[in-house]
Amino acid sequence: MQKLLVAALAATLLTAAAAHAAVPGSNLGWTNCGITPTSENRVFACDDNAATFNLVGSFRVANAIADFVAVSGALDIRVNDAGTPAWWSFSTGGCREGAMAASSVGTLGGCTNPYSGSNQLGALVIEPSSLGPNYQRIRVDQIRDTPFALTANTLYSAFMLQINSSGSFDEGFGGVCAGCATAACFVLNSLEVFSNADPSITFESADVRSWATYNGGQVGADICPIGTPTHNRTWGQIKALYR
Repeated sequence: MQKLLVAALAATLLTAAAAHAAVPGSNLGWTNCGITPTSENRVFACDDNAATFNLVGSFRVANAIADFVAVSGALDIRVNDAGTPAWWSFSTGGCREGAMAASSVGTLGGCTNPYSGSNQLGALVIEPSSLGPNYQRIRVDQIRDTPFALTANTLYSAFMLQINSSGSFDEGFGGVCAGCATAACFVLNSLEVFSNADPSITFESADVRSWATYNGGQVGADICPIGTPTHNRTWGQIKALYR
């Protein structure tokens, strides 16, 4: 009997620990929906102009949502430089204009794809930051055209940002964008989850880890994470952008 009680207690504690681990919130990592230390940092030697790096956002909800339709995320990038190097200039007119893009979300390791079986659209806007010349703000939206049911405490993919390595080194034809080796920190400061009927849910804290680094990510005496205040938008405002 005592052994049975001990076994039952152990099972209860394991169940409680598992429930505690699945904290509603958002995550950020490289390649897949991995939330382990292996997805925390991307190291690149700047020796390839044809590589692609995937930065993946994911999330869990505390309660089921019957009609999920979209997410809207706000990320910050901070680089270890006095300003934004050419390699990190992704916006219009930058040395690497278009080198960062919101990609369609497919099957990713470690999570469920809430865009499966639908038409989906991903889009992003890169903005200057008021925090300094070495900061940028990214706003990314991912939308599906039909509602999808989310279950509580399931890890779902939110968005995937693809960063290509064009302009990383000179192959003899010029066109190099300086600053490829510069360390950077990415932080997912806010993730808003939209449904057709219910009010949106905004996550401003991590499920496990809401930041990721590139080549170490330390910026001066500071390390990830960093962040700035976010301004939420309504589902109507999100839809209006893509009409």
